[in-house]
Order: sequence, then structure tokens, then C-alpha cells
Amino acid sequence: MAKQIIEIFEPGELTAQEQERRDRLEGIIRKNMAGFIAVGLALREIMEYQLYRSTHPTWEAYVRDRFEMSRSYAWRIHDAAVTTTLITGHNFAPEEAEASLENVANWQQNLPTNEAQVRPLAKLPMEDRAGAWFEAVKTAPQGKVTAIHVADTVKRIKGETVRQTAAKVRESLAKDEWFSPEFKGAFDAFLQEIEKAKESEFKETTREAIIRHLDALKSVVAAD
Repeated sequence: MAKQIIEIFEPGELTAQEQERRDRLEGIIRKNMAGFIAVGLALREIMEYQLYRSTHPTWEAYVRDRFEMSRSYAWRIHDAAVTTTLITGHNFAPEEAEASLENVANWQQNLPTNEAQVRPLAKLPMEDRAGAWFEAVKTAPQGKVTAIHVADTVKRIKGETVRQTAAKVRESLAKDEWFSPEFKGAFDAFLQEIEKAKESEFKETTREAIIRHLDALKSVVAAD
């Protein structure tokens, strides 16, 4: 997710309208510290319009001093709220989210109720997150969508994607007549190891190490 601010504001005092808006957003954050959607959307608006600039040089410093939030936690809440808007298909204003917290069914059934449920979805591309959430809802044991179940669903989806991609590579290799049977066998064995590394989320063999050595192999092949 992009974390850039499109418009840059000069440090200085807020207008009366901006100060009123900041006060309103801060009220939402304080009131809903356990309600991540409204909090995340309020934090996003404060960041995008730099409503912290009258008292703090950065958004990170502002959330730390004002709400005792670490930078990483503030970003997690921000990203989880944005992902939830993707799931609903509607870009809520913080006030609308706040009003709906007491009755989530006003938005749509089976929405995330806490940030931990949404966190595993960050491992997927933005366009795949809503589908993964609804898959988790559909397959949840006894209808209980836990963070662990969402994480398992994401892992399964990523695994299916890896297998589909690997299958296409193998199919292309099998059709290519410019490779010896021995090379095809060695390449397939290497591909299997890459699949294992990805499925284990690169716990033993890192993604960076694989890419680094693949680049080295390219140099070997290209050398005269």
C-alpha cells in the first residue's frame, strides 16, 4: 500500500475549519480506540491532509505523542481500515464508520471486527484482499472467522497461486525442445525447492538469497 502524501502542506497554524476538523477526528480516535475501522480512517485523513502540522513535524510523531501509538501500530490500524473499505466496496468517512460500529450489519454482514483479522490480508495484492476475506468467511469453522483462520486462508490462496505459476513454467519447459532431459530434471528439482521455500514463507531459504543467486547464475550463463 502506498504511503505517500500527495499534497505537501507548509508547517504552521491550522485554519479554524481545519482545527475543528482535527478536533472532530481526534474525538473519533479517542472514543473508538477499540474500533479499528473508524480510528484507521480518522488517522488516514489526518495524515493525508497533514492536520498534525500545527503541533508536530510528522504524522508518526503526532500519533505517538497524542495517542501513545507506535509508528508500526498506527500503520497497521490505518492499513486494516483501508482494507476493510475494500471489502465493503465503499469508502467511508470516519464519522460514518463511527456511527456504524454499533451495528456493523448496516454496512454488510460478516465484516472484520478487529485489526488482527485483517492483518494477514496485507500479504496479498490489494485487488485480492476482498476475495480472500469472503473465502475465509465462507470456510470458517462454525462461522467463526478468527485471525488464524484468515491467515490459513491467505496461505492457501498464496500456495495455489504459486502452484499455478509453477505449473505454467513446467508446461513451457516441457514443450521447449532446446533443453536436454537432464537439464529439465535439474530445473524441475530447483523449481520444487522454490515452491517449498515460498510455502514456508522463506523461513529457511530467503527470497533475497534465491534472487541473488539466480542473478549470479544469469551472469554465468551470459558470460562467453
